[in-house]
Amino acid sequence: MMKKRILILFLSLVILVGAKPLRNLVLVRSFPDDNSTVPDDYLASPYKVVKFNDHFIVSDADSGCLKVFNNEGTFVRAIGRKGQGPGEFGNPYVFTIDKTCGIIYCFDSNNGRIAIFDFSGKFIGFIKTTLNIFDLIFVDDKLFLSAYNDVNKTLLVEMDKGGKILKFFGLPLDEAVNRLPEKYRSYFYKAITLDADANLIYAFFWYLPYIVEFDKSGEIKNTVKVDIKEAAAVYKKNLSAASQRSGARLDIKYWTKGASVKDDNFYFYSVSSPAGLMVVDHKGRLMERIGFKDKATAGLLMIYSGLMDGEHVFIDSNWIKIFKEE
Repeated sequence: MMKKRILILFLSLVILVGAKPLRNLVLVRSFPDDNSTVPDDYLASPYKVVKFNDHFIVSDADSGCLKVFNNEGTFVRAIGRKGQGPGEFGNPYVFTIDKTCGIIYCFDSNNGRIAIFDFSGKFIGFIKTTLNIFDLIFVDDKLFLSAYNDVNKTLLVEMDKGGKILKFFGLPLDEAVNRLPEKYRSYFYKAITLDADANLIYAFFWYLPYIVEFDKSGEIKNTVKVDIKEAAAVYKKNLSAASQRSGARLDIKYWTKGASVKDDNFYFYSVSSPAGLMVVDHKGRLMERIGFKDKATAGLLMIYSGLMDGEHVFIDSNWIKIFKEE
């Protein structure tokens, strides 16, 4: 009888973790201020946020610059400006920072280069590139890029900070996707964001239910398949759409729009219902769901930038929103 009660309690907990959030995200601040009179602090199309020295750096593609805010959300300065010349951006979407010295590397897709600035905004130089970079991260004096290459069929690139390519690595890993025509296959592999902890670097797939773990020499250590029903459902629909499509373009859906690693767990932002963060272990198992206390807020958030100093950072259409767990 006692064993039966213990089994029932265990199953109840499993169902609870899988279906209902045990914790919630509460909005603690957002910026820029709606009532601000500072013209330069408006975010036209924010895309990525990185925290450095108690400041938030935000890429604002349509404004053609990076914008720096202090921890409270007060605008400090812009880095770069719109244009094609030295120190100017065509489309600054993704960037990374060498946190030992504050040097910023920002991919400018329109101008085909990685622009380099210091944290004060001084232009240092640029690296010309033909790579189609979706994300980049600076680790141990090197750049790691997610950039699907349809010529040598790799997903990731290791580059020194001077721009020399050291290695193409990471083979396309899904057998069903690999059987698709190349014009559709690239859709599945192009959206990969990167994060790192003290030991490894992680590649998170937005269209596919995978995490690739690799070390700082670019050697792949593990591939994790995420065992989440939302991910499986989107994956199935996307494959079906690709197999039935005959035109040049393919409309497939993200199962996540942002991920982060912290304390031996992964945090994925679920854009499906219920919206929120999904905590996943290193075997791909769902451990917990973290919902939003204000359900209306969740529908407005576009991208999860990650866990920074104990706070979860999201991008809204024109704002950066900071949440804490309760």
